[in-house]
Amino acid sequence: MNEIALVPAGREGADPGPALPLPRDAVAVCDVERRLVLRSASAMLLGLTAGCSGCGGGSADAAEPSTPSAAASPPPAPPAPPTAATPPPPAAQSAAPVARGAYRSTQPYLFSSIAEVSEPARIAGTAALPLSGIGPHGDYVDFYSGWKWRNAGGDWIDARQAAMGPVPWATVLANAAKGSAAAADYTADVTGALQLVQSAGRWNAWIVRWGASSTAPRVLAGRFHPDAAARPVIDVLYSDGSASTLACRVSAFIGPGMNAPALGLADVNLPLALEFDLPTKPVKTATLRFRVTQHWDGNNPTIEFFLADPPLNTDAVSQGVAAAYALDAGLAGHASVLGVHRYVDGAALADFVHPTTIDPEPTYAWSPDVLGSGAADATKLPYAGLGKFVQVSRYDWTLVSSSYAGESFVPLAPGVGALRVKMPKMPGIGDGVEVGQNGTAAANAFINMPAAVIGSLGRVFVRYYILVGTTADTGSPYLADIAKKYEVTKLGIVTWTDMEGKLSVLSAAHKTKIGGNSGSSGGGYGWVLRPGFRDTWEDNDSPAAGGLQMSHQWWDFQNNPQGYNYASSGDRGFVAWGQRGGLGGVLYAGRWYCIEEEVKLNSVDAVNAADGRKWAADGECRVWVDGRLAYESTGLVFRTLPAVAQPAGYVPAIRELGIKHLWFNWFHGGLTQNSIDRVIFVTGLAWGTERIGPMRL
Repeated sequence: MNEIALVPAGREGADPGPALPLPRDAVAVCDVERRLVLRSASAMLLGLTAGCSGCGGGSADAAEPSTPSAAASPPPAPPAPPTAATPPPPAAQSAAPVARGAYRSTQPYLFSSIAEVSEPARIAGTAALPLSGIGPHGDYVDFYSGWKWRNAGGDWIDARQAAMGPVPWATVLANAAKGSAAAADYTADVTGALQLVQSAGRWNAWIVRWGASSTAPRVLAGRFHPDAAARPVIDVLYSDGSASTLACRVSAFIGPGMNAPALGLADVNLPLALEFDLPTKPVKTATLRFRVTQHWDGNNPTIEFFLADPPLNTDAVSQGVAAAYALDAGLAGHASVLGVHRYVDGAALADFVHPTTIDPEPTYAWSPDVLGSGAADATKLPYAGLGKFVQVSRYDWTLVSSSYAGESFVPLAPGVGALRVKMPKMPGIGDGVEVGQNGTAAANAFINMPAAVIGSLGRVFVRYYILVGTTADTGSPYLADIAKKYEVTKLGIVTWTDMEGKLSVLSAAHKTKIGGNSGSSGGGYGWVLRPGFRDTWEDNDSPAAGGLQMSHQWWDFQNNPQGYNYASSGDRGFVAWGQRGGLGGVLYAGRWYCIEEEVKLNSVDAVNAADGRKWAADGECRVWVDGRLAYESTGLVFRTLPAVAQPAGYVPAIRELGIKHLWFNWFHGGLTQNSIDRVIFVTGLAWGTERIGPMRL
């Protein structure tokens, strides 16, 4: 019942077959997202499209931001806006249920949030842990999910529901005080906006800006102002006569010059992002109350309020060769497929995992024909365990059937089991504990390419399904409790446990002894493309909580040619999977996700005049989530030739530094060891030279 396939690359593909369904967990959620997408698209068709004046974005480097200066020079006065007529309230609509969905873009709240500015130190004499470097940013709807705005400084709909339109939902003349230390309270009628938020199931999230002709900067009291009465709120009177005060969840500066988000500021410069609790019933009236804490000199001191309208992923679900094969049965015979793992009931772990561990770095582990030094030896790599995982070290892996119960596991489909991989927490870990030099590994295994193409294969598609499970430490629903992010010592130096690391379930690589680990990829050294994971532990109610944030970490490519060292090249140092409308930015626990990664290596057939090595910047990387393109990066460099010599006794780069193997590497750290028990389930592995696509369920 198990199935492993190994076939030559480069043959023509089969008919894609009938339309494929989404994985079961994704179907209902897509209805929620589709409603938001259609509403956003309708708004774009309704009215004017205006530029974003006076806004910009900073670098995406994840450094703690500095507080923006309120004393900065006022912006130049832009052209006067058109006269804003008071819009009529929107037509009544049926209330749309808002439920936590499968994707970052289908959560009831838009912006990532924090409950406190910092986590207090737990070791005497040490500093508190800042929590503010998450959430909205001048370039990002959600920094750590990689979800980008269309326009720097935020996207909105105006009171006519026009995308980036000029008519605010509310305008306030903030002239009740004067001076950099003077404060005054203001109100704004936001009834029409809240009626739309409630009736259409929108986020109660706002982009707040200076008036178009204003030269008088204003600073608002934020979510963490020490005077609770100064914090923004929305007072709502419902149609049934009841009333509610909607608290502010997020207040964040989203102007230029910030390296990372700043959610913990007591006072926030404009432009800023605000988000409030959601109204729960039809709205009769709504009033926004806020305090301006600094009134600087200038003309036309107006503040304008727009509803946030971030981009959503509208890509259609696309198919691949797997659409013609129910539950992948027979997929192994497709001409473009290099391998398939079917973890169906009745299969055994030994069917997919080589019985002995092999260190792939020494020369003696490899068949001489692959290294160009002799005849083929079927007892050595890549022949040994071909098509199976070859582990470097043994970890806690089991193959579970579809009837397995516990840890939030549900079968992807009847009769389909999964590979269960557990990452244990460090025994005895806690505040003040010495954790030593290493992180925690739970998977370190390779699936090697066939001898005919190893090291020369330039393109591969790898598909798998992943479910983030729950444990006694994470609970159900999943929560990475900040109480278990410990303040520990590492060789006597105080630090906090990471709660992040690498999670390459199956990614293309050409790992060598000196090239391919953190910071050593690229150029002629060897390369790997390991995605990373990060827990969201800042706020239990944050829309990014409840799973793992996933990203590519291009900063490993530090041996690349000048200009392609991604550790210092714009936002490629950290690019999360939610790049395209938030899809894939978080993999929420207890749900299956279909992940497919494409790697197309850059060409190395001509000398580049820049440095005399062979390379061109034409590599590509893509990730599909549940059949929809979630991430794309082009113009990449993975490798250069000639290859750099490896230390004596270690395998040299094979052929053209092409795809050598697929690496399964789950690692917590490197700064500290794991502090909570973790578990993931993996199934539906397939890899080949054409798009695999979601399984036909």
